[in-house]
Amino acid sequence: MDERTVVESSTGATFEQEPVEGALARLTDALLSDEGLQALIDEAGRATGRRIAVEDVEGRSLAWTTGDESPAPATPGAPTGAADEGGLASQVLLRGVPVAVLRVGSDGRDFSLDERALFERFARMIALELQKAGVVRENRGMLHAGFLSDLLDDRIDTAAAARRRLGALGVTLPRHLHLLTVATRSRLVADVRFQSLGDRLRRLFPDAFTVSYQGSYVVLLGRSTPGDPLREVETALTELLAGNKWVAGLSGSFTEILETRRHYAEALKAVDLGVRGRNARSLFRYEDLKVFHMAELCEHQVPLQALCHPGIFTLLDYDDEQGADLVETLRVYMRLARNPTRSAEALGVHRNTLFYRIDRIEKLTGLDLADGEDLFRIGMSLKLLEFLERIRPA
Repeated sequence: MDERTVVESSTGATFEQEPVEGALARLTDALLSDEGLQALIDEAGRATGRRIAVEDVEGRSLAWTTGDESPAPATPGAPTGAADEGGLASQVLLRGVPVAVLRVGSDGRDFSLDERALFERFARMIALELQKAGVVRENRGMLHAGFLSDLLDDRIDTAAAARRRLGALGVTLPRHLHLLTVATRSRLVADVRFQSLGDRLRRLFPDAFTVSYQGSYVVLLGRSTPGDPLREVETALTELLAGNKWVAGLSGSFTEILETRRHYAEALKAVDLGVRGRNARSLFRYEDLKVFHMAELCEHQVPLQALCHPGIFTLLDYDDEQGADLVETLRVYMRLARNPTRSAEALGVHRNTLFYRIDRIEKLTGLDLADGEDLFRIGMSLKLLEFLERIRPA
């Protein structure tokens, strides 16, 4: 079997029956010439009289017809669309995984059915060229990004399909997964600095799957054991975020890969709740904010203040009247698991002062801070009042 026959079988081209057989033949010769992607794109431009560009899955230009201006970078996460109004955009697939996008300009001319068929086959030629040139091998992240993007779009609907895709990638995911979503505070992704974020995240998380998606960057993190996936890199990550006025949300842990979309929503909600609370921090964990999400879902059904323990309002009134700090004392005491030494240090008071305040809190509210049920009720009340902005964020 000669080389041209191999290309025909790989791309679906049959020259004897194809109305654009001349263009296909020229493109096949360009593919077999081993002159690279640019030569292939230039030949396609000459053969069709169209402006053509190829970009990777994150919108970075790989090649475009010689003489054209460099294509503007695609907005991270923007849906695949035409290069101009009426233009064509086709995914370049390798083993069913998106590795690039072929864009063809319209220049005000409609595409014939023959041209559309030609460019569908040309996309397959580009896949062969990228594979032949080692581009895909050297940029495994393109395949990873395609897989993660399909998970986020719910285009992988069975665990068996997910396993097949992972097998094609040569990857075995750790059991415990999290999603990290990074966005700008204003959600204006045109920020030039944001365009380089993908590379910086890949350096920070070299074994993770990363993709730009709907105006944010999404990272699929994995651990073989339960625990915080950011523990070793949190300082570097928060410095990156704060230095660029970006924000990130971390989802809860999950073990089923098909739950990726739901946990992406958790990561987004963590960012939404964290920023809405006017918190100066840049990194927000959904697990820390889950009760706020519950409050958000409930607030249209019942007044949230009605769900609070009445004693918390007694403390708020007392603090206002006496200039005291009992609510904050209670919150720190509970956050530090009622450890008197650590609580006194955090509040900057003597242990005896702390004990006096705790005794005062119990007398004013009728609470028993050694009782688990009372602790739960008052803890929930503090969270609800923080959500209502009656008390400042912790």
